Amino acid sequence: MRAKKLKVGIVGAGRLGGLFGFALAQRNLCSELVFADVVPEMAEGQAEDVMQSLALSRIKTRAKSGYENLKDADIVILTAGKPRTPEIKSRLELVEINAKVIAGVAREVARHAPNSILITVTNPMDVMNYVAFKHSGFPRERVIGSGGQLDTARFKLVLSRLYRAPKSKIDAFVLGEHGDAQIPLFSKVKMRGEVRNFSEEEKKRIHEELRQTALAVITKKKATEFAPVTCTIDMIEAIARDSRNVLPCSVVVNGEYGVSDVSIGVPVRLGRGGAEEIQVWELSEEEKKIFLQGAAALKEFCESAERVIQSSAP
Repeated sequence: MRAKKLKVGIVGAGRLGGLFGFALAQRNLCSELVFADVVPEMAEGQAEDVMQSLALSRIKTRAKSGYENLKDADIVILTAGKPRTPEIKSRLELVEINAKVIAGVAREVARHAPNSILITVTNPMDVMNYVAFKHSGFPRERVIGSGGQLDTARFKLVLSRLYRAPKSKIDAFVLGEHGDAQIPLFSKVKMRGEVRNFSEEEKKRIHEELRQTALAVITKKKATEFAPVTCTIDMIEAIARDSRNVLPCSVVVNGEYGVSDVSIGVPVRLGRGGAEEIQVWELSEEEKKIFLQGAAALKEFCESAERVIQSSAP
């Protein structure tokens, strides 16, 4: 199906937000981009830079800045807040710093773009997606975190390198927390169309390499950028095309997988309405155990985030 040209807002106009704007414009997925930031000059600069990048192309995308221009936005990407840096060993360390930021941003987006779909990128992504859900008042299908697709891409890359298989010939998924408790679904891996069985030693090695992929990039270049941007835009394209492809995304579950009231990575069918369906896959006993442990930990951090937000309320 032909992609609908979207109006997309990007809240957080730093380097990552700028990369999102540039990539969306280059993929020709949006008719209008709006940047918003606590530093208005940054948002204005990103908008102008995108416009200049398109001056010699046929792509017709307008770029503006300011929350007030979010009116009628189809999608709003949340990148605001402090990024993960080398000294921060876990995404969850960012909860207290970013919870207040995302709560405020969610309320602003709900005021200016009440019919939009929120895509959360800010870390710790699962917790911040839950905060966005609670403070926007949006239904859960319109508040989606991007980590599962990114973790899945990294999983496929690790498998491709270890087993010398083309990435295009590997089917693999990662569910659960976007962090240390992520669950590479070894039970569903296929290579060249055939189910691949793994020994416990192989699983341990793969899991450890997968855990280190993001931190390795952060240590060497201070931030992950191209991979999260590309994987998130794949999600946005699925929405724009109403493809209803199944991608792993973080959404607030309500009984699925035996968990409620927490945002966590699950297989989601994406379409024009956002996360139109949560699929419940059969997991191995070990995968179920890790999923539930990750969900319990995330729930505690979500509760902690709410306490931080309430304590700062006027």
